[in-house]
Amino acid sequence: MGKVNIRLATREEFSKVAEVFRDAFDYEIIPIFGDALSPELHDDIYQFLFIIIDGQVVVSDVDGEIVGYVMAPQNISKIPRGFIVNGYVFKLIWRWMKGRYGKLLRSIGIKNIGRAIKDKVGFLRPQRKELNVSARILSIGVKKRFRGRGFGQKILNYALENLRMLGSEKVRLEVRPWNSSARHVYEKAGFEYVGQMSDSQGEWLVMVKDMGGGV
Repeated sequence: MGKVNIRLATREEFSKVAEVFRDAFDYEIIPIFGDALSPELHDDIYQFLFIIIDGQVVVSDVDGEIVGYVMAPQNISKIPRGFIVNGYVFKLIWRWMKGRYGKLLRSIGIKNIGRAIKDKVGFLRPQRKELNVSARILSIGVKKRFRGRGFGQKILNYALENLRMLGSEKVRLEVRPWNSSARHVYEKAGFEYVGQMSDSQGEWLVMVKDMGGGV
């Protein structure tokens, strides 16, 4: 294995991070989108996300290839607000109407698009007090061929230290109950179970880390 570098991502690397997500989470994408998810749409969403949470995406690269990432916004509420206030929602709709994303709506269906939106909104709506933590590990992924080498733990620890320096006192994440390897990484980093929630694809375990306990 070549030279490994853990660092904050630049805004220009949004498409490379989106590529890692598609590789790491095809099992989440396929049930809703099948093979209809346009890379252009996904890249555009990630480009807007990178602008909104600038300086809060951590990547791991091996000889210049990004193989893993963590999106760790200090304030999760900035994301939906940023998409609306900055006009990104309307830009996405306009680009779709201009044909940039192919026949996305026809291929996926209104029902599945509504289901995807409902799932995401569920993670952003207010929760009971112990779950209402603004700092979030929003997404963490490692390319399949690079798994089992400790990348997930390293980039998670880097992201947590970055959140600590930004002043976060607690950090929340969600994980599927069956994802034992991810749960092990989170437990090792000091996350504890505080509740659960669900979306159209099943249950999520909610975990929170008290940043006073160290990374």
